[in-house]
Parts: sequence; structure tokens; C-alpha cells
Amino acid sequence: MSAPAFADGRVQAGALASVAAYMHRSVNMAGAERPERARLVEATSDLFAVLAVTPRLGRPFTREEEAPGRDTVVLLVFDFWRAAFGSDPQVLGRTVALDGIPHVVIGVLSPEVAAFDDAQLWRPLALGVDTRRGARWLEVAGRLRPGVEMAAARAELAAIARRHEREYPDTNTGWIATVVPLKEARAGSARPLLIAMWGAAGLVLLVACANVAALMLARAAEREGEFAVRAALGAGPGRLARLLAVEGLVLAATGDAAGLRARRILVVAELAMAVALVSATGLLVRSVVRLLDVDLGFDPAGTLA
Repeated sequence: MSAPAFADGRVQAGALASVAAYMHRSVNMAGAERPERARLVEATSDLFAVLAVTPRLGRPFTREEEAPGRDTVVLLVFDFWRAAFGSDPQVLGRTVALDGIPHVVIGVLSPEVAAFDDAQLWRPLALGVDTRRGARWLEVAGRLRPGVEMAAARAELAAIARRHEREYPDTNTGWIATVVPLKEARAGSARPLLIAMWGAAGLVLLVACANVAALMLARAAEREGEFAVRAALGAGPGRLARLLAVEGLVLAATGDAAGLRARRILVVAELAMAVALVSATGLLVRSVVRLLDVDLGFDPAGTLA
């Protein structure tokens, strides 16, 4: 969306309680433990209301800080704060340089913001006086007013788009406006792939559960004598079932705890093995191609062995 269209929608979209614009870029950051290239989101101050998030430390930036020249404040994303600043609680008020321009750290965002974007820094978006309606460089997100349905918001934005098409035919002819759930917008074309991956993970989990169940049944068969003794001593079927259920829960809890502790190591190992396999496959393919191009010293056409 263009900056003028966003400014119009900010005022005219009555179905939205708040609407925000944002964009992504990369910057060189100095002032942390080491200089590095960082991912940055530039956003209008309404993005905090749209996402219903508040900083873990400090404060959000304000609409006044969207003005050019006043946009030299920055918020750190939680994981980046831990990695680059060592979770320093005294980071507020510290100055960092973004592409050589000093910025004051005014807050640390809460961890759940990572679900929205993989950026490491947030900074005010200074729209300034950009009047180019044909320059569509903004991403836009909004929050519906309580009681307003998605269909009503779509109808309102479609009406605004038609009005803009009449008022600005040179830049807005053929352009439409609509809304989709943020989760769907973030997933985009990757949604079918994600569903397929979830299905594959579910099948792997099902196979693992079947294997564990088979092992437990085999162990139960080995314990028939034990169960017979327990039954002879007065243990009923319900008590034996509870015993097996408790043993299963202990096994599941132990596996869950071990999995939680080892998940990062397992993911890293999986990625490392995948990279190694892909590299080996590439080398093998290159070797086969070279073998096919080897000069045999004779014409093999029609030759039999």
C-alpha cells in the first residue's frame, strides 16, 4: 500500500479499531557486544495496538516519534536482547548506531512478538510527506472493532478502494483492497507445505506411538506370571489397569521431559545431517556427470558386451 492510501485508510476505515503500516529492512548495528547486521521492522505506533502487545521493558514508541528527525528510538526484540545484550536490564537509555545514526533504546519487546515477525529491532516508521500514490511499499495490518465481522471490513475496504479508483484513476485503476486473517497472511503460499509437514510429523509420531505400544504389549506378555500372582492376591482388573496406566504415564512424562531438554540439540543435529546429505548428493551427482563425459578412447555407439 502507498503512504497516502494508508493515511486515508487510517482515517476512513471505521471497521478497524486500529490500523498500522510496517516495512522490513536490514541495518548495520553498532553498540552491542559486537557490530552486526540486524533485521529491522519500521512500523507506525499503532502496530502495538493491532498486535495487542506491550514491551517487556520500557515503553513503545509514540505517534509523535513517527515524525522525520524524531524517529531515532528503537526497541529490541526479546531474543535479540538476550543474544546481543546479554539480557542486560540496564539496556534502556543505551545508544546504538543503526547505519551510523544514533538511536536510543527505549524498550524490549515481549517474547510473543517473535510469532509475528523474525525481526530483531523495531523502529518508528517515518512516512513524512510521501505523496506518491503509485509507490506501494507498505505492509498493513489492522484489528477489527469489537462486534465487527470480517465480511463488513472487506466490504468497507472495497468501497474505499472503489472511491480511490474514481478519484485517482492514474494510479489506482484496477487496484482492490481486502482483508485476510493475519495468520493466513503470514503463512501465505507456504500453508499447504506447512500442512503437509504437520501431517508427516503426525505420521512419524503415530509410528513411534505404535512402536512403544508394541513394546509395552510385549513386556506385558512377559509379566503374565506377575499379573496372575497379583490377581490371586486380590487385585481386580481395574487395579491392574490402573497399574499399567501409571506406568505408561511415567514413561510418557519421562520421554516428554527428555524431548524438551534435547529438542534444540536434535533440531541442530537434524539440520547438520540434512546439509551433509545434500552436500554428498551434490558431489555424487557431479561425479556421475563427469563420468558420463569421460572420453572412452573409442566410439561406444552400437558396441555390445
